[in-house]
Amino acid sequence: MKSIPNIISIIRGILAFPLAFAILYNYQITMIVLIFFFFLSDYLDGYLARLFDNTSEMGKILDPVADKICIALVAIVLLKQGKIPIYFLVIAVLRDLLIIIGGLYAKRKLNFVIPSNILGKITANVLALYFIGLIYNFQYFDLYGHFIVTLFLIISFIVYLKRFVKTLDKGVLN
Repeated sequence: MKSIPNIISIIRGILAFPLAFAILYNYQITMIVLIFFFFLSDYLDGYLARLFDNTSEMGKILDPVADKICIALVAIVLLKQGKIPIYFLVIAVLRDLLIIIGGLYAKRKLNFVIPSNILGKITANVLALYFIGLIYNFQYFDLYGHFIVTLFLIISFIVYLKRFVKTLDKGVLN
């Protein structure tokens, strides 16, 4: 747990709270700095873990949990600001919660963490870009972005669910 990549993930999870506060109260400079940090750190922790052969089961949990904390907090703020509907918040947060629960179950049952896949990473980035578009009131993000992100959330969850079932059936990820 004392690895640099895991520490970066933990810091990202903690800084989700000041980010949500900055968005809520429209602190522009703080938002820009924290959003930049989130994107940079999300790639940096994985890069460093692979570079120094320091990947861990704990890191496979901490990295997505930090992302999911940020997504949930920002979605709650955007709901409060009237920028997303309640059902979108429910879809995004419920999907992430089910993935976390499934991952913890697989870890306990198989002593193995199901790693993120490329579709999950793309979905997280599309969702983050959508949120940024809403935060900064980019034209058409509220309408088209909502539709696109909802599709990504649903499709990526279905893919995760299939991987989860296959993993449990075989007892190992293929």
